[in-house]
Amino acid sequence: MADRLLTGTTLVETKNTGVGQVWCVPGIAFQTANPDTDQVTKNPDTGDITADADGIDLTCPINIPDRAVITNAIIFGNAGAGGETWYLRRGIVGSPGNEETIATEKIGNGDSSITTPTVNNASYYYWFETSLDTNDTIYSARVTYSI
Repeated sequence: MADRLLTGTTLVETKNTGVGQVWCVPGIAFQTANPDTDQVTKNPDTGDITADADGIDLTCPINIPDRAVITNAIIFGNAGAGGETWYLRRGIVGSPGNEETIATEKIGNGDSSITTPTVNNASYYYWFETSLDTNDTIYSARVTYSI
């Protein structure tokens, strides 16, 4: 049986894998931010999202339990997307302009060096952010954490 943490998933789910809790989301959960929000293709059969133009910015909210400790984050994508950087970010509730990156890596690579790993949902909100070029595809994203 394939290791679930290495293969990713196209289902929105949270589960205990024996190595921590896992939150997963399909690529179609990513929303376009700019420049043109309609220049993507969302495939409901496979759960992925593909850019139809260059420089498409995308975001995806992350919802994991308060006081969880993030141990790893990754966005999975096709080979073309592998040159793009993803960011795991957090912002202060009610205080725009104070956002910070707490993890970052290239699509297809995970980051376990989370700068502020303990989730504080009372004070912060969390999301993935990335940019795609034409034919770049996001399959899914995953955050691994412990409670």
